[in-house]
Amino acid sequence: AISLLTAAIALSLPPLPDLAATNLVAPDVALPGTDATLTWTVTNLGTATATGPWTETVLVSPDPTLSNALPVAVLTFTNTLNVADSLTRTQTVTLPLAIPTGDVYFAVTVNSDGGVFEVTTNNNTVVATNATTVPAWLALQLPTPLSEDSLPVTATVTRGGILSQALTVTLTN
Repeated sequence: AISLLTAAIALSLPPLPDLAATNLVAPDVALPGTDATLTWTVTNLGTATATGPWTETVLVSPDPTLSNALPVAVLTFTNTLNVADSLTRTQTVTLPLAIPTGDVYFAVTVNSDGGVFEVTTNNNTVVATNATTVPAWLALQLPTPLSEDSLPVTATVTRGGILSQALTVTLTN
C-alpha cells in the first residue's frame, strides 16, 4: 500500500530590491524631431542591492494615464543601487516627427525589461507632473541659390505632428 504524508511548509522571498521612479521633470515646450532633456530619480526601496543591467523606457503620451503612450527611448544602465540609495538621471531624448501636437506627457518606466527581480513593479513608472506643449510646425525649404533664371521654383514643405490633424497656415506678402 502507498501512504502519503503531507506537511505544511512556509516559503518566503529572499531580500529583494525595489526600484522606484519619482520626480520626473519634463520641458514646458518641445518640438517634434528635436531633443528634449528629462530628469528623474530612481530609488531602491527594497531590502537588497539592485544590480544592473536594467532598462529604463521613456514614453510620451497625449494623456497622463498613458493609454496611448509611445516609447521614444529605451536606455540600458549598469548601475548598482544599494538599499535606500537613489540616483538622479538626466537624459536627452529625440522626439519623433509624428508626435501629436498640443499637450503631451512624458513618463519613465524603470526596470522596463524586468532585468532586476523586484519585490514589486507597481512603483516603476512615473509621469511628469507638467504637460509639455508640442506646437504644430511647418517648414519651407527652397533651393539655393535662387535667381530669376530658375523660375518656376520647386520647394519642399514639411510639417510636424500627426498628418490627420489639421494645420492652418496663413501666408502673407
